[in-house]
Amino acid sequence: MDKGTKRMKPSKVKWQLEDYFGENLLENEPLSKHTSFRIGGVADYFLIANTPDKLIGGINRAKKLGLGYFVLGGGSNILVGDNGFRGLVIKNECKEYFCEDEYITAQSGALLNDIVDLSAEHSLSGLEFAAGIWGTMGGAICGNAGAFGGSISELLGKAVVYDIKGDISIVDKDYFHFGYRRSALKESKELLLSVTLKLRKGNRSEIKGLIDRHRSIRTERHPIDIPSAGSFFKNFKNPAVSGMKTAAGWYLEQIGARDFRVGDAGVFKKHSNMFVNHGNAKASDVIRLAAELKRRVLDKFGLNLQMEVMPVGDFGEYTELLKFIRL
Repeated sequence: MDKGTKRMKPSKVKWQLEDYFGENLLENEPLSKHTSFRIGGVADYFLIANTPDKLIGGINRAKKLGLGYFVLGGGSNILVGDNGFRGLVIKNECKEYFCEDEYITAQSGALLNDIVDLSAEHSLSGLEFAAGIWGTMGGAICGNAGAFGGSISELLGKAVVYDIKGDISIVDKDYFHFGYRRSALKESKELLLSVTLKLRKGNRSEIKGLIDRHRSIRTERHPIDIPSAGSFFKNFKNPAVSGMKTAAGWYLEQIGARDFRVGDAGVFKKHSNMFVNHGNAKASDVIRLAAELKRRVLDKFGLNLQMEVMPVGDFGEYTELLKFIRL
């Protein structure tokens, strides 16, 4: 969770940011407009960056002014606090990509689904598992997105990173220390600029058929027309079954999670590990809902569910309850 840092005098910050970014800078921008959950308070400042130079410039300017910052991709898999974000949110709109032989290179703001379609157009196999996954390539790498037995880390060849020293480096897969739904980017605050994926030649009709099947399954089981952040709790290795990966949704199902609702935050009727916004849900509603479900699974099974969705911003009085959900 990134709350940003102590604010400078608003007039001074605003003047210096506007002087640098001009009309690309917005003030008091509702983050609910930019997340798949449609939840969250305002960002003090909001920058739309459509080139790597603007992304890097946003980070450097925030550091120079002592502002907290957060780079926002597609807005899925995150929960923004009701009190918003104190600092600068940088919206990554760098979306260029191209294919060469068995390689696809994409900027970090490119939509993962667009890259899936590109792979099919060029008869390249390997990305079929990602069909229907929300978000950007940057978010996919940061959270090691995966489904249907595949994960993005398996395909990564090289990446371009703007590191904490302010250098641009070309790195390989090992640099990210991938794990289940995680990478080193989640803690390092380094900026991913682009990636190159290594795929393999395949049969175009078979590739498209598998992509269509995966999207059909997601359409059937996942909330498509209702705001959601995706799977809320991580799946985990269960020592009771030889450490095999176990779906958090199964345990949530056993405690009747689908009938739970707090305010306008509820559990999706077709998937117990997905929360939805029925209209005007607040982050506090989601946190209270998640805490109650976590307590019930813990009491019944002795299992400690951990939050997969990333919290962003200021959660006010619900910060402590949020810590309980994350641990």
